[in-house]
Amino acid sequence: MGRLQGKTALITGASRGIGAGIAQRFAAEGARVVITARTLDRHDHLPGSLNDTLAAIAAVGGEGRAVVADLCSSEDRQRLVEETIAAFGAPDILVNNAAANYFLDREKISDKRWHIMFEMNIKAPFDLGRKLIPGMLEKKRGWIVNI
Repeated sequence: MGRLQGKTALITGASRGIGAGIAQRFAAEGARVVITARTLDRHDHLPGSLNDTLAAIAAVGGEGRAVVADLCSSEDRQRLVEETIAAFGAPDILVNNAAANYFLDREKISDKRWHIMFEMNIKAPFDLGRKLIPGMLEKKRGWIVNI
């Protein structure tokens, strides 16, 4: 039995990189995994997609669901939570891995990009936690990992 057997995890930014690796490992340890990002199939210039991560989860015998969502959208965050709970119940684990950054001098970052960074890096993790903590409290267990 895996260390996460019977647990449900929601992992943001799971179409590639660290998020995809965490999703695969959690699934290998027995967790049911809900993964989210904006890229379901292919990105125009980055490798990896939610479907690639789902294939990696299946390859280790895990169970996963993908929910395409833009975490800068409060409506998408709400839908993500609702679809996660509908699929597997209240999550035991939230991994806030999605992030946005622009490697430019401050004065060259547009208002739109500042807004995206704030929504993705600050508001989304707090909002998702706020929405999921009640379920964790009800279970008397839960973990939130912010990357």
